Amino acid sequence: MGPEVVVVGDVNIDIITNPLSGDAVKALREGRESEIISNFTLSLGGNAANCALALSKLGIKTRLIGALSDDPISRWLIEFLEENKVEFHRCYKNTPSGITFAITYEEGTRTFISSFGSNQFLSLEDIKLELIEGKHLHRAGYWWAPKFMGDATRQLFQIAREKGLSTSLDIGWDPQGWTEKRRDALLYCLELCDIFFLNNKELEALTQSQIDEGAELILRRGTKVIGLHYGAEGCKIYFNNNSLMIPSYKVPLRNPTGTGDIFNAAFIYGYLMEWDFEQIGKFANACAALHLSDQTALYPTLKEVQHFMKSYNNEV
Repeated sequence: MGPEVVVVGDVNIDIITNPLSGDAVKALREGRESEIISNFTLSLGGNAANCALALSKLGIKTRLIGALSDDPISRWLIEFLEENKVEFHRCYKNTPSGITFAITYEEGTRTFISSFGSNQFLSLEDIKLELIEGKHLHRAGYWWAPKFMGDATRQLFQIAREKGLSTSLDIGWDPQGWTEKRRDALLYCLELCDIFFLNNKELEALTQSQIDEGAELILRRGTKVIGLHYGAEGCKIYFNNNSLMIPSYKVPLRNPTGTGDIFNAAFIYGYLMEWDFEQIGKFANACAALHLSDQTALYPTLKEVQHFMKSYNNEV
C-alpha cells in the first residue's frame, strides 16, 4: 500500500546547542576563543526530513524523497528514518550528507551554519514519477536544494496535481538575500501550490510588503491557504480573503530548531482530516509547542498531542 503523503526535499544532520544564555552568549559576541556549554544534541535535520518524520509519528504513512550518499552520516540518517517508519527513497549522490550547526538562544532565536552536502545535487530528474502518489505532496527545504528551485518545483507540483494530489511548499530563509530573480522564481511556483508555509519575516522578504498585503499578493498568485508561523504569538492562517489568528501555547523554549517543520506536518495532518482552519491551527500550534518545550518529544504522536491539548486547557 502506497503513502498518504510524499515529501520531497532536504535531509541532513543537525548539531544543536542547548539554549545559550549569559556567559555563553557573551563569549560568542566577544569572539572569545573557547567556551564550555552543557550539551550538544545530534539529530535528524532538514525541513523535508523533519516534516516527514513528524507526519509518520502522527500516524500518516509517509514517503520521503531526498539526496544522500553512503558516508557514515548518510547511513545513520537512513537507518533512523527507516526505524521511525518513514519510507525513504535515496537519490544517491557521491557527496556526503549536509550538516547544520544550530546555535540556539534562551529567548528562542537561532543562528544556523549549514552546508548543502548532497542536497545541492537533488533535481527533478532524480524523481521517479511513480513515487508521486497518495493524497498530498509536500515540497520542503526549497532553498537547500538549489537545483530543484523555481521551475523544477513548479513542474513537480504540476505532476502531483495531474495525479490528484494536493500540494504544499515550505521555504525557510533565503541564504542569498532574497534577490528579485530568486523571489520571482519562487512566486512562479505558487499558482500550483495549495498550502504555503512560511513565517512573518519570510513573507515580508518574499513579497517586499507588509504582512497582510503580502499575504493578499500570494493568494492572488493562486495559493489557496497560507499557514503563517508567527513565533511566540502563534500562527495566522489566510484563506478565501479571510484570516484567522490562533494564539500559541505558552511553554518553555527548550528546542526551537525544527519547530516550524513540526507545525507544517500537523497542519497537513489536519488538512487531510478535513478539519476547519481553527481546529487545524490549534492542533498545529500544540504539536509545535510539544516539540519546543520537551526534548524527549521532538516528534510528538497523536496521543501525546491530544493529551497535551487537554491538559493545557484544564490548566488555563
